[in-house]
Amino acid sequence: MNEDANSAVDSLTRSEQQLRKRLEEAQLQAEEALTRVQQLQEAAGRAQENFKQELESSRRLVELKDQQAQTHRNRLTEVELRLEKVKDDGVAEVRRIRQELSRRKRATTRQNSKRTRSRPSLIASGP
Repeated sequence: MNEDANSAVDSLTRSEQQLRKRLEEAQLQAEEALTRVQQLQEAAGRAQENFKQELESSRRLVELKDQQAQTHRNRLTEVELRLEKVKDDGVAEVRRIRQELSRRKRATTRQNSKRTRSRPSLIASGP
């Protein structure tokens, strides 16, 4: 019976050692898996933060582009208004010059007309 008991004890000891070894392996695998999960969570956190930063940068870029577009529209409106004013001023200036030219022509015509009336005709007083 001693042999049976010894054999049973040896068998139980081997089983215990195998179970301990498997437990250690399982614990090691669990620790490795936990480490990997933590690494993945950290990577996901960094990726999420990077995405938030990129999204904010994109929003800011869109905002700046919108502001720039509005500035360009405003400037274009100013230039168009200035162009219309220059055109209107040009039309007014041409009108003024034409009126002045017409006035001078009338004055010149009156002066020529007075000169023609005040001079005796050279054709009638021949030699």
